[in-house]
Amino acid sequence: MRRRTVTGALIAGVLVVGVHVVADEATRYPVVPEVGPWTIVVQPTDRDLDACWADPAILLAVTPAILPPAATGVTLVDGATRADAQRVVGCLVAAAGPAEVDVRAAAG
Repeated sequence: MRRRTVTGALIAGVLVVGVHVVADEATRYPVVPEVGPWTIVVQPTDRDLDACWADPAILLAVTPAILPPAATGVTLVDGATRADAQRVVGCLVAAAGPAEVDVRAAAG
């Protein structure tokens, strides 16, 4: 009987941790507004984001050369779709690690 209790408690613990990790990952992906154009901002990180810059939907990415480090602003090409913005955001979230990625509809 003790073995079943220990096994059940272990399985429940693994499930709780698994749900927490999945929920944490989900909160890292910002919602891309329905209508653009979009502005994407990546908070300072020491991670390599170069793979994301090759995306054809990115027109410009600017990181001010100041101290303390500042956020990187990303501008998408004219005519970029919501799917383009979601793809770029997904790449940046994966590459930036714990750094926050934010996306909003640009004023205009």
